[in-house]
Amino acid sequence: MLRRIAASVLAVALVAGLAGCSFLENLSEGQRITNERLRVADALRILVGQLESLDAVDRASYHFDAIDVTSTPGVAVELTSVDAGGWREAVRLIEEAAGDEPLSEHSLAAALSSGAVTAQFDTEWGSAWLHDDSIGTAARLVELFPEARIAVGGGGESTAFISLSATETAEELLARVTGDEAVLDLVGGLDPARVAVEFRAAGLSLSGSLASPEAAAWATGILSRELPRHPAGSDGTPVDEWVLVTIGAGIEGSGLGTTLGIELVGATELATGPAWEQLLEVLATPVPEFDGPGICVPLQIMYAWPGVQGNWPSFTNECVEWENTSGDPDRPSLVALREALAASGIDLDALGYTLS
Repeated sequence: MLRRIAASVLAVALVAGLAGCSFLENLSEGQRITNERLRVADALRILVGQLESLDAVDRASYHFDAIDVTSTPGVAVELTSVDAGGWREAVRLIEEAAGDEPLSEHSLAAALSSGAVTAQFDTEWGSAWLHDDSIGTAARLVELFPEARIAVGGGGESTAFISLSATETAEELLARVTGDEAVLDLVGGLDPARVAVEFRAAGLSLSGSLASPEAAAWATGILSRELPRHPAGSDGTPVDEWVLVTIGAGIEGSGLGTTLGIELVGATELATGPAWEQLLEVLATPVPEFDGPGICVPLQIMYAWPGVQGNWPSFTNECVEWENTSGDPDRPSLVALREALAASGIDLDALGYTLS
């Protein structure tokens, strides 16, 4: 009996000892992680000081919580102007700091801004696209559109994408990009392998080279209906139904022509309301030959309504060559849509459209 009691006591003591070891190991690991994250915070403070010592930097800050293990390091830099030299110097300091311990163990997010111009990158993917051409283009756009919001982003190794959200109406923006010589000269002089610009206004997105007057007239006609326009930026007034027209104008020498898109979103059930009425009108109207007689212009129309299931239904004309991946062609929403179109006298095959 005494042996059993002694064995039980020994077992309990052994378990307690093992648990204690595990606790101490966990405590030690937790302390190691905390110390490492405190070093990251210190490195960020040093980086902020270096950034604020630059003449081109107005202020800098970092965001990182050493205690919260889900927090990731980042810096925000406000520059005094949209000057390529100053921006690149700030980027150089950020990337150098990110290459040294302890920041080298993390992907460091960076947000740069000056007035209405912003750019974001992380050190894992780099900032080769934040070069003289992209920053210089952003600076020139500020001069031409002083009230606009301009975001510079990157894709690939050195191609920059600049998005300009204008305060002008879509009609006013179309007039600028088709008739303002300064805008025409700027966009016409860009190397598409280095910089691409998208112009946005409520209900409108223009990319590639500048739209032709004929394409501008087509877009104006689409936007003339009673549907609200999709906001140009995230701070626009939310809408529950909208129209959005996109024009991708071909770049000279690229072999690419104009591409068109229309997004129609209704606030009422399928086959009712202004979005539906405009869909029927667009489907029945031939697409103008903007690129010359006999040259087919691709058009994709997206239509949605409350309760639509899966991907939004997509109509593409026979000029569209890209693969359509809009989901199950026999999903319930498409079946109901096909029935509504047939009841409205729309023959998609005869009109040259594919619904998916």
